[in-house]
Amino acid sequence: MNGNTDIPIKAEEESLGWRARLELGYTKNSLRTVISHKKHLGPLLIQKPFYPENNVCHTYLIHPPGGIVGGDKLQLLVLSGSDSHALVTTPAANKFYRSAGNTAKLEQTITLEDNATFEWLPQENILFNGSKVDMTTRINIENKVRFIGWEMTCLGRPASNDNFSTGEAFQKFEVWQHQKPRLLDRVQYQSEGPFRTEKWAMGSKVVSSSMVALPADKDLLSELREYLSSIKTHEIQIAATLIEDMLVCRGVASDAELLRETLFSIWALIRPRITGKLACRPRIWDT
Repeated sequence: MNGNTDIPIKAEEESLGWRARLELGYTKNSLRTVISHKKHLGPLLIQKPFYPENNVCHTYLIHPPGGIVGGDKLQLLVLSGSDSHALVTTPAANKFYRSAGNTAKLEQTITLEDNATFEWLPQENILFNGSKVDMTTRINIENKVRFIGWEMTCLGRPASNDNFSTGEAFQKFEVWQHQKPRLLDRVQYQSEGPFRTEKWAMGSKVVSSSMVALPADKDLLSELREYLSSIKTHEIQIAATLIEDMLVCRGVASDAELLRETLFSIWALIRPRITGKLACRPRIWDT
C-alpha cells in the first residue's frame, strides 16, 4: 500500500447506505513509526497521528456520522510493517442503530509483519434496540509480533431504558498466523432467552469483552489472575487463560464504563511485559 488519496464513492453504493473504507499502513523510519499509507472512501477517517511516547504512533479513528444503521458497511484495513509500533483507538463508542431490515456490517482486518508491535484499543460497540449487526475483527500475524487488542460490546443503553429488547448481532474476533487460526472467538448476541441470563453467557450483565495479548507466558498469566481476583465483584467478572503464548481474557460487566476502565487497567499491567513500554494512556480517553 502506498499513496494518500480518496476513493470516489459510487452513487449506487451510496443509495444502499454509507460505504466507508479506510486503509492504513505503518512504517518504521530511522526515528519513529509513521503512517506511510492512507486511503479512504466515505466517512471513516483518522486525526493526525500523535507521539506522546516519541516513537509510537498513536492514531484515533473517526466516524463522523456518529452511528451505523442497517445497510451501512464499514471496512478498516491496517498493515503494520516490520519493526513498527502503532496504537489505534477511538474517541467514542460505535453506535449501531435500529435497522429497517438490512444488516449493518463492520469489517476490520489488521496485519502485522515480522517484529511489528500493534495495540488495538477501541471503545465499545453499542447495540441499540432493533439493530441488526455483523462485526468481524481479524488479526493476521507473522513472526515475533507483539499485540494487545480487545473488542467490547454493550447491549443497549440501560441508563436510557434501551435494553436491546429486540435485535440481533454476530461478532467475530479472530487471530490468524500464516493462514492458520490461533483464535476464533464468535458470539451471537440475542435480545432474549437464556443467553441474556445464564452464567455461561451474559449472566444478566449488559456488556462483554474479549481481549488478546501476545507473546505471554505462565508468569504473566499468574500475575494477571492475581490482579483479577483482587477486583472481582458481582458487577464485573473477568477470566484469563493462556493458549500457547497467547493470553486471552473474557469478561462481562453490569456497566460499560466499569468494564472499559478495567480493561485499561489490565492493559497498563501487561503492556510493559508485552511491548517493553510503560502504559501511556491516550489523551482522547479522558476528554
